[in-house]
Amino acid sequence: MLITLACFMLSVMPTVSTFAQDKKWQKSKTATWSGTKDGITYQYKLEKNGDLTWSTDGSKFTPVAENSWADKGGSWYKIADGKLLRSSDKGETWNHVSDNSWEGPGGVWYKFDNNWSLMESRP
Repeated sequence: MLITLACFMLSVMPTVSTFAQDKKWQKSKTATWSGTKDGITYQYKLEKNGDLTWSTDGSKFTPVAENSWADKGGSWYKIADGKLLRSSDKGETWNHVSDNSWEGPGGVWYKFDNNWSLMESRP
């Protein structure tokens, strides 16, 4: 009975996210991440001054007016007050992302470290 109960309790425990702690993180060589908006793929970059920029060719970056980007699942992210925030309702409400991570296209996971350097974990 105890074993059955323990197994049941484990099966109903909520998951934190699809992000696994066993990911192998490495500093991004390009400091850019991919995202799609209106069917166009962009490379995003967080500049040293904190501005979010984007590029369609990966070389010429311009400021992102909305200062936000979308993840693989369509949630929106932005950086405000020194925190990564996420919105699943197109910007109506924003919540703090405690582990600073999100999943980009192709199963690549990204996160910012404590110094806002971009880290990535590739499949």
